[in-house]
Amino acid sequence: MAVGAHPDDVELMALPEIAAALERRCTLHAVVCCDGATADGNSSLVNVRRTEARAASAIGGFGLT
Repeated sequence: MAVGAHPDDVELMALPEIAAALERRCTLHAVVCCDGATADGNSSLVNVRRTEARAASAIGGFGLT
């Protein structure tokens, strides 16, 4: 399991570990703790970031919560 505070944190900070786990055919799941809104509460990017995170998990072959 990989845990990231923000959308794309897991992919950016743990890419080598994700690749190694998938190469070993391990089951991998990423947990994102924030919805993607900006620090000032602007939620206009939430859907964009959610879509990007889902696409990354589909391409990478790992689960996402």
